[in-house]
Amino acid sequence: MLFLSPTTTTRKLDTMYIQINVGRNYTTSTGTQDTHDLFTWDVFTQTVQRDLNNAVSRYLSDYPGVYSAPAEIHLGTGSWADQPEESAHISLFCGAIDTLSFQDSRAYRELVGALETRAIEYGQDAIALLLTESTLIWNPSVAPEPIDQI
Repeated sequence: MLFLSPTTTTRKLDTMYIQINVGRNYTTSTGTQDTHDLFTWDVFTQTVQRDLNNAVSRYLSDYPGVYSAPAEIHLGTGSWADQPEESAHISLFCGAIDTLSFQDSRAYRELVGALETRAIEYGQDAIALLLTESTLIWNPSVAPEPIDQI
């Protein structure tokens, strides 16, 4: 990840952004649409949020001083199989982490296992897990110095 400081020098910092996407509607075994009640939907998204926070926390225990923001839940709308549905993405930003090393970790495998369990528990066809590097575009008047402390 590249940051431009107010003095226009460039510094590199690896960062990771993780997002998990889920939908509220699902198809039952009889082929009819069913919708999670509001309580179940809240429990589902909060459980996925906890799974993500726990996995990243376990991973970062080997990297003292590396920062991770708590996972956030963002609600919206989307579609699955051409059916509109409420959706949520649960995401977090984590400084100084290489996505490939996270994918090779036990914490990642445990997160994937937890998401497979959540798909079964909450009747999901699939749960999307996105791992990527993130780039912050700083306003030069507020960019932190030194940038590598993020």
